[in-house]
Amino acid sequence: MAELPLVTVVVPAYNSEDTLTETLACALAQTYPHVEIIVVDDGSTDRTAAIALSFAARSPAISLIRTANRGVGAARNTGVAAARGDWIAPFDADDLWHPAKLARQVDVALHSPHRPAFVYCWARLIDMAGQVTGEQEPREIRGRVLHQLLYRNFIGCGGSLLISRAAMREFGGYGEDLALGEDVLIQLEMALRHTVDLAPAYLVGYRTRPGSMSSDSDKVWRGWRRFAEQVAARCPDAPACLDRWRRARTSAQRAAGDLLAGRRLDGLRRLAGALWLDPAWTSAWLLDRLGRRRRRAGPAPQLPHFSQADPDAIGLGGGAEPYIPLFLRIEARRMRRLAALDGG
Repeated sequence: MAELPLVTVVVPAYNSEDTLTETLACALAQTYPHVEIIVVDDGSTDRTAAIALSFAARSPAISLIRTANRGVGAARNTGVAAARGDWIAPFDADDLWHPAKLARQVDVALHSPHRPAFVYCWARLIDMAGQVTGEQEPREIRGRVLHQLLYRNFIGCGGSLLISRAAMREFGGYGEDLALGEDVLIQLEMALRHTVDLAPAYLVGYRTRPGSMSSDSDKVWRGWRRFAEQVAARCPDAPACLDRWRRARTSAQRAAGDLLAGRRLDGLRRLAGALWLDPAWTSAWLLDRLGRRRRRAGPAPQLPHFSQADPDAIGLGGGAEPYIPLFLRIEARRMRRLAALDGG
């Protein structure tokens, strides 16, 4: 039996003393046996480095690199440059992992017919206490995925990836001049040339902080659209409607963030733009949002801590799939069309 590959877990951390202990405990609790963990302290001014050093003193698997504050992209690249593993697992310092995350993803990577550049999994949203608050739609998309990924970011958070180090070298690593979305750009770049695969389970807990969700979501959507346009320009067989669909989706999602934050004029303006670009999809999306709100009326369900949640259970976060049949049909039809362009 061939020796299992070494996986390097890269943890960029900036002023992460409130969450780093739980994150590193998750990294050490992985059932996969061949792991090294590199914490990159990106110029923190709190106890981040001290916490990492205390873990390193107890486990030879953990090492700490301290740098000046240069941003998360540079911190990730510093960790990747020091990595010895054939596979890289980015792990944000405020997220959580199921103990089987790496084991499941490595198993997929080694047995996949696609020879993937990366293997992703699904994520659940968690609050500052680690309680589940929602979950990503459980879409099973594998192989060549570029057109589908240009349409919608079905991968979600960057911490859900297990990335081939060889594939990452082709692109020079993460963008260091980006305020947000450096993981999105590298996903698109790899999908342009390579296949991807999926470990179909909720293996990541993606933490959302009070007061930051709407502004961060707006930045993510703006960055996603910009990066998608850059990559789509190098994809000659992308249909002309794809840009219109993507712009409408981005406008609608940003409108939702504006309305949630109380920016009604901005939200209504963006919603009108989405309706003009893609009236059928946007109308169905609005009906779906209203359906979700009606279902959430009343007392909020008591959801478990991420560590107690079954990673194979779907719908734990209140139902991840859309509720409106029209919306389901539009999305399914478009994804089938794009999958055919991808060769799937």
